[in-house]
Amino acid sequence: MLRALLASLVLALAASFSTADIVVPGADGSDGAFNPTGTSYVVDLSLASTGQWDSAPTVAGNGVYDPEKWAVVFKYSSVNVPAGCTVTFKNHPSRAPVVWLVNGTVSIAGTVSLNGKSGLSNGTLVEPGPGGFRGGFGPQAGLGSSPGFGPGGGNSYNPGYYDYANGSYAVAGSRYPASVIAVTYGDPLVSQLIGGSGGAGKAGGTVGTVGSGGSGGGALLIAASGFVSVAGQLTADAIISYGSYAAGGAIKIVADAIDIAGKISAVGADGLLTGRVRLRANTVAAGGTVSPVASVDTATLTQADVWPAASRPRIDVVSLGGQAVGTDPRASMSIGETDLAFTGAGSQHIVVHASNVPAEWIVKARVISRGANAQFVDLAMTSGDVSSSTWEGDVNLPEGITAIQVRAAKP
Repeated sequence: MLRALLASLVLALAASFSTADIVVPGADGSDGAFNPTGTSYVVDLSLASTGQWDSAPTVAGNGVYDPEKWAVVFKYSSVNVPAGCTVTFKNHPSRAPVVWLVNGTVSIAGTVSLNGKSGLSNGTLVEPGPGGFRGGFGPQAGLGSSPGFGPGGGNSYNPGYYDYANGSYAVAGSRYPASVIAVTYGDPLVSQLIGGSGGAGKAGGTVGTVGSGGSGGGALLIAASGFVSVAGQLTADAIISYGSYAAGGAIKIVADAIDIAGKISAVGADGLLTGRVRLRANTVAAGGTVSPVASVDTATLTQADVWPAASRPRIDVVSLGGQAVGTDPRASMSIGETDLAFTGAGSQHIVVHASNVPAEWIVKARVISRGANAQFVDLAMTSGDVSSSTWEGDVNLPEGITAIQVRAAKP
């Protein structure tokens, strides 16, 4: 399920700090204090128990994965990442983003990285940062390259030099043929926590290199009742790739006070395919480096905004080919790990439920398969109104494994 909003950028700075804490919903400290040690510390998101975001974790420190929110949520009493320590993440199987709800303070003197990974010369998929999306396959076993994943995933294109396309997020990916429009998504408030989209696989062309597309930067929300200090680095970048480039991810910080003396970064592999940074606090001091330019709000704040408003647009796939789609589809693209199975290729009917989506909006399914360009199928509203509606259409499934993503957007 994907949500589409429009984008702009705002910059504001403040220099003095308040002393009153704000309320962070759900921040009960049930995961204890996060005090990583050593030079390299990996947080294994797959260890999170599954449940509602505000429930206690089965094991303190492992967090809770909420499929409805699509997030791995940690409820810390405090966070302290010391200088010289780099914190990275092993993805949850859903590749969900990370949420830190902290009922104290956050200090990042070391590094917290939600970076994506470079595509590989052997053409296989690579993991994104948590909340981001994978790039496409490079050509393998007689199959051509394939599109990247995500709402702004790069679309493969075979002839000539422009045989690939970069992923998008806040900025549209480049190297698209004129017949394909690169899609941006999200909003500067980071209302929906979501990372960067992957680049398409690359089939050679005149520059000769072949490989899978880079994966997108991840997404992290830090909501703290006290202050958040970033004297080190907090990154959700995409990395230079064998295939096409991916987009940077998203970083959102909501706190009583924010002090950035170090670096916050959510940029693409070419430095241009930017993600989003959002800072909201009673006082913000940004003497360090923030890239891209952040959306900053220093209006009076008493409670952290953790989740999107109930009035937000939302899309859920109900069924495909008469088979019900589960509430937590994962599109692993591996044999034996699919959400649905069909006998043979051909057309299948897709049914989608939408909330808060006007009839004049565009609801579109994107079909991603190995060795083929992405298909885009417009869906039509068949019943309901803006508050609750059903949209339907037919998609063509080729042989092999296919992933389908559905998106609603204002025309």
